[in-house]
Amino acid sequence: LGNTVMKGNARKVRRLYNGKVLAGFAGGTADAFTLFERFESKLEMHQGHLTKAAVEMAKDWRSDRALRKLEALLA
Repeated sequence: LGNTVMKGNARKVRRLYNGKVLAGFAGGTADAFTLFERFESKLEMHQGHLTKAAVEMAKDWRSDRALRKLEALLA
């Protein structure tokens, strides 16, 4: 894997919104927790509508200075 560091105990995939949405991340774990929490709150706000939640999350990510500095990718 070259210069890649992997941790065997990191959970890269989680179920969100009562187990109805499967989300994964790549990048820093602390940043990913922030993304998971924010994305789950968007899912709750939009009653589980994945597209609306993702669009709102992207808008927040672009406009929030703190979010722009996160080094993780939510997929």
